[in-house]
Formats: sequence, structure tokens, C-alpha cells
Amino acid sequence: MYPGAQIVIAENSLLFLTSAAVSFPSILAIVFVIPRVWKERTVEGEVSWRSAISVIFSMGKRQIRRRKIRGFFTILSIIILILAFTSLTSFGTVFDVVSDKISKSPSPDGILVKRMMNKTSLLFIPLGTEDPKILSKIISIKNVAPRIENLPSSDPVATLRNPKSKHKALIYGILGIDPANETIYVPINKIIREGMFLSEDGENEILISPELADILNVKINDIVSLSIHGISRVSGNFTVRGIFDSEEYANLLDLDGKPYGPARVLPDGSSRLCNSTEFIIMNWRAAANLQKIANMLNPQGAPQFAVPSEIAFQTEETGDIDSIVRPLVLVFNYDVFVSSGEGIRYFHTGSYVEVKGAAELLLPLVMAGLNVGMVMLNSVYERRKELRTLLVLGLNPTHIGLLFVAEAVILGMVGGSLGYLFGLGFYRIAVLFNQDLMVREKLEWWWSAIGFAIAIAASVASAIRPAILAVRTYTPSKVRKHKLREKEAKERREEIFKVYQAKEYSMPVKVSPNEIEFFVGFILNRLDELKSGYTERVENVEEMPEIENVKGELVRTIKFNYHFEVSGRKRETKNSLIITKDPKENYYRVKMISEPAVPGMPEDAIDRTVDVIFNMMIYWAKNKRRLMG
Repeated sequence: MYPGAQIVIAENSLLFLTSAAVSFPSILAIVFVIPRVWKERTVEGEVSWRSAISVIFSMGKRQIRRRKIRGFFTILSIIILILAFTSLTSFGTVFDVVSDKISKSPSPDGILVKRMMNKTSLLFIPLGTEDPKILSKIISIKNVAPRIENLPSSDPVATLRNPKSKHKALIYGILGIDPANETIYVPINKIIREGMFLSEDGENEILISPELADILNVKINDIVSLSIHGISRVSGNFTVRGIFDSEEYANLLDLDGKPYGPARVLPDGSSRLCNSTEFIIMNWRAAANLQKIANMLNPQGAPQFAVPSEIAFQTEETGDIDSIVRPLVLVFNYDVFVSSGEGIRYFHTGSYVEVKGAAELLLPLVMAGLNVGMVMLNSVYERRKELRTLLVLGLNPTHIGLLFVAEAVILGMVGGSLGYLFGLGFYRIAVLFNQDLMVREKLEWWWSAIGFAIAIAASVASAIRPAILAVRTYTPSKVRKHKLREKEAKERREEIFKVYQAKEYSMPVKVSPNEIEFFVGFILNRLDELKSGYTERVENVEEMPEIENVKGELVRTIKFNYHFEVSGRKRETKNSLIITKDPKENYYRVKMISEPAVPGMPEDAIDRTVDVIFNMMIYWAKNKRRLMG
């Protein structure tokens, strides 16, 4: 039934069988074994919370069984709620095309595609040389402007020389553009300060900055030589077609809203845009031809100084831009920037939280909540006599409220478990009949826990109001406080919990035979120190000689009386510290018997005496090596 079981069995059937074999005894141990081994400390006169809760849940289960029809329909409403949650809703992280608004300023109309590395526009992954043709077959595009750049590096990619003056400059960036269409997206033609912009058919032309022109000592229409690093015999002569304004170039923005131009890597590993003396602009066909020559001369290790980096274009389609961009992101793994008069949107693969069916879940949620609430409210009035009887028997207001909460928890547990199973089955049946529910199947294990929690939460939330009503209606006290003041709680405890006979306590220490004399001496010294106290003192300290009883046990006894005052009232306890060695054991055990000097003394007197001796035992256990020298 569970959808993930088939995947686990197919991947590792042994792991599945081992997990199943371990889970059953583990659950049985938690339910039956651990409660028998680990028990709550009981206090005479008090009901332990574990015992009270088990009885309360038992009474809640009995109430549901007494009203079988009503309980059935209540559980049915919870089943419908969890079934709807399991099979008709979808919550989770989805990896798909994500759109981010990165600028609201009006920009030129166009689409820019590239593959960014680590989500930064400076470093990129080269595109395919045939990508413009492939794009034109998928969508109707126009004004295509391919761009070619060198892979950013900390080393120069080329050297630009003036053959006449022998001046040279290192080039870290090459930007190849389409002179005809590039100006549609970036107004690079408007920043030319001297000369002219690149011509459409002039492949041996370049644009440089005035700073680079001064370094090379060249002017408009002068010839320069470009030599590619890393491979010999790859060079060319180019004419300086124009000189652009460096400040205006620095203010150019691309379709992605970021500065325009090639980048370089610095020696420390960071990257930045090339400055005006480190790059040249040329026709993309001339750059591609130089790269083709380098690939022919060295097919295996040619330097990548002119590779397709970006493609800018416009679409002729008038449909939804999201549907146009979606295959570009999913199929080609492009980072797509859509620029328009409304701003710039960035499309890429990413994750987002998908929520489906949440609104539809409100109807069964309200239905189940009202159903449980009405059942609990009706139960409050039906059980008037029973609640009064329970109050007489000693249940406090908290217990009365928990009766209804426990009944709601049981309804939620049963309904949630069955609802999750039915929900998994309902989804499978829908798929079997080729019905698309438009939600994802819940494969993760935590969906069962979430559905279980929703069922219990809805039930308990609906039962809180009836529980409060029951407490207010049938509790005789007019003072309804969630928590008593500390002083009042202490006074009530002293009046209620009293001791009339001796109580025995085991001490957390074991004493070896060679330590027994030191241990007895330590206890007697500590008791002697308490003899001179005024508000707290020890009297009648008496050490009994070691004897052997009928069981063969060696027994040593230290008797003493402990006196102290509480709020001006004197308390006294009579105590015996019994040190016993069983013939089958190699150490002495210590236990303490304490009884009130006057029967009916508050139990806190015994607890205080036990705490004093207990602290002595802990001190001995931590410092016995030092005490024995």
C-alpha cells in the first residue's frame, strides 16, 4: 500500500526485510516491555500521572464503544479529512522553472540566453555553435545577435601590437558581436568618440578605447596585429575602425541588467570586468574564424579565446512568454533573461514550495472539527451523573478535562491511521482508472506522521471547548486557577500528604569490605558535625555492632534522630541507616529507614531527612579515595 515500499524493495529487498523485522519487536518492546522496566516513582497518597493517564484513556475508549454508531460516524469524518489530505493535496518542494524579477526599470525588448557558472554572469559555460539555428527551429525568433567571448582567465589571451611603432598591449578579453543586430539591445554604436562603428561586412575591424590607443600609439584606420597566446601561427591584422568613449562604455547595461563586456580572472581567484585597456571589440565572425584555425592546428588543446557565450534575440510569437521560455530552461539548461518595458525577469531552474488542494481541504477539516466538537459537547450533558460520581471518587478538574481530550485523541488516532491508508489506496485507484489528480503522490515517510498529527490536532482542538465546559459545570470550587501559588500549594501538600509509619529508601552507594570502616567513620563524623545545630541538628547517634542475621547477612546499623524547624514548627524523625552485606555479594548495600517521631507528620519531613543522608552518600562516592588517604 505504501508507495515508497516498492522503491525500497526494488533497490534493496534485504534492507526492507531487515527494517520490517526490527520494527515489529521494537514497537512491541516500547508498548509492553519498557513500561514494566521503567516505572514512574510513586508517592504514597498520590496518583502517578502515568496511572492516571492510562485510566483516563481507558475510560475514553469505553465511552466510544458505548456509543458505537456515533463513534463510527465521528471516525468516518476524520477518515475523510485525512483521505483528502493524503490523496487530494500536495505540499512540497518542486524543482522547476523559476522566475525572478531583477529590475523594474524599462529596458530594450529582447531575450538573452546564456549558461552562467555558479549563478554569476561573469563566469560562463560556452554555448553550442549551432544553438542559434536550433533556437530558430523551436521558436520563431528575429534579430538574432550572437556573442563570442574568451573564457575568463588570469592570463592574457592575446597580444595587440602596432607594427610601425612596435608598441604592444596585453589583451585579457575579446568580445565578438554582430554589428547589425547588437545595437538593438545595447546602444554600443552611440558611444563611438572617433571613427565609425563596425560595418556589417567588415570582418577585419576592431574597436578599442582611447587609453588602449595611447598605449599602442595608433589612430583611426591604423593597422594592428593580434596574436593569440598558447598557440603559434594564429594571428591577424585588423584595422582600428573606431575608438569608443570609456566612461560611456562603463555605463552600458546588458539585457540582464548588469554591466556590459567581457570579464577576466584576477590572481586571487576573483573575477571582474575587463577595464578599457584590457579588451577589444570585433566582428563575431572574425573571432570565430581565428578560433577555427586554432582548433585545426591543435584539435586537442587549442586555447578557448573565442567561444559562443550569449545569444540575444526577439521573438515573433505573441503568446505567453513563460511558455516560450520554459523549454529553453528545461531542455537547454539556459539562464534566460527577458527584458521589456516592464523590467527584467530572470528564468532559471530552481525550487519553490508547491501547495495544491489546501483550500479544498478546509471543507473536510471544518466538517470533522464540528462533528467531534458536537459529539464532545453532547457527551458533557449525557455524562452529568458519571462526572459527579468521578469527582466524589477523587478526580480533580484536570482529570475531568482530560477525559474528553483523551476521547478526542483516540478518535483522531483511529481516524488518522485509517484515513492515511484509505488515502493511499484512493490515489492508486484513481491512477488505475487514468484519473489525473494533479497532485504528487506522497512518497516521504513523514506524510503519515503529518496526517496522523492533523487528525489528532483537529480532534483535540474541537474537544477543548467541551472539556472546559465540563470542568466549569461540574467542579464545585468557584476558584479555578491553572496553578496555585507556591505557598498555598506547599500548605495544601503538608495537609494532604502525611506519614504515619516508617518508610524505607535505598541509597545509591556500594561499599567494599575494605572500605567499610572508613565509610562508617565518615558517616559518624558527618552526623557529629550536625549535633551542634540550632534549627537543624542530629541527636541520639548510636552505632550498633555488626551482627550476622539468620540469612547469613552481615548487618551494621547507625541510629539517629533528626530535628529541624519549618516556619516555627518543630519536626523530628527517627532514622536507621542499615549497612548489609549479602553472603553472595562482595560489597555492602546501604538503605535507610525513616519514621516520624509523631504519627501524622507532613511527608516533607521524611523527604528532608532522606535528602541529608543522600547528599552524604553522593559526597562519599565522589571523594572516597581522598577520604581514605
